[in-house]
Amino acid sequence: MKDWNEKYAGDGFTIVGVHTPEFDVDKVTANVIEAAAQLGVVWPIAQDNDYRTWRSYNNRFWPAKYLVDANGVIRFTHFGEGRYEQTEHHIRALMAEAGYEVPDVPIGRQES
Repeated sequence: MKDWNEKYAGDGFTIVGVHTPEFDVDKVTANVIEAAAQLGVVWPIAQDNDYRTWRSYNNRFWPAKYLVDANGVIRFTHFGEGRYEQTEHHIRALMAEAGYEVPDVPIGRQES
């Protein structure tokens, strides 16, 4: 997700994280802020302590990725790890569909 944020933020792509805690310690906002800082997460994170977002999306998995188009329609989902390149192809397709110019950067994680 960091790679996608670096490549596409500002070009019509926005990440919004939703933190749904598994344990009570994960419900403490200060702990979420600290963990995000340690992980280098710079995008907004909604804290879903009551599982409202989790239930609204009928989610059952950590992690879950939902790609939402410019009209607010979920167009792609992936549960668990993996399928990063496939997800990135969908990101690019949705950006182009919404009229954004997709940056000329390679698909896949770019090592720094």
